[in-house]
Amino acid sequence: MGAARAALTPRPDLARCLRWGGHCRLAQSHPAGLFHRALCTEVRRDLRWGSRLGREELLSGSPGKQGTLAVVTGEALIFPFLIREGKPTPFFTFVLALLFCVYNGYLQGRSLSNYAKYPSGWLKDPRFITGFIGWLIGMAVNIHSDHILRNLRKPGETGYKIPRGGMFEYVSGANFFGEILEWFGFALACCTIESLAFALCTLFILGSRAKQHHQWYLEKFEDYPKNRKIVIPFVY
Repeated sequence: MGAARAALTPRPDLARCLRWGGHCRLAQSHPAGLFHRALCTEVRRDLRWGSRLGREELLSGSPGKQGTLAVVTGEALIFPFLIREGKPTPFFTFVLALLFCVYNGYLQGRSLSNYAKYPSGWLKDPRFITGFIGWLIGMAVNIHSDHILRNLRKPGETGYKIPRGGMFEYVSGANFFGEILEWFGFALACCTIESLAFALCTLFILGSRAKQHHQWYLEKFEDYPKNRKIVIPFVY
């Protein structure tokens, strides 16, 4: 969920404003400022590290660095240890994913910190507000869906179960839907070609994975809900 949040160090004035919570006109008019504060809130809440890291340790540097902290810590270091009896990932797949995330993180960060230009009232623009809300909802769906998947098996249990609850009542790939919504919201809030390209890439990759999962569920479980869509509620 988050290669788009990694970035290069932005302009010094932007980094300085964001470092202290964005209490200046520049941070308040740049999308990176609001996404930065939301990401730091996510890290504090989900990983409960806020009291130990301290303000300067957590908030120092550019918004891209905080994005990298949230993504790498949450998805690369923390999430795998929460999976119960997970299967190993091929090393080549890991390398490809790493290269994609590094390049995409560079692309998004370079675009936002060096080339994207926004008017002073951009944070009040309907496009930004709608996109940011979509990003938050998608993140919440993604986190909740992953929580459901991690807790399908009780300690000591084996085998597979049908995920139920949340958006799984509507689609087989609820976690994928959350991430797709997340990054289309990000693309709308940023309004850059690079963010839209990442959102479309996320849609195509996760959409194909969701289709494979949906077909597997139908073959594995005779009582699998027939009304569930693949990844887009009520549509696909």
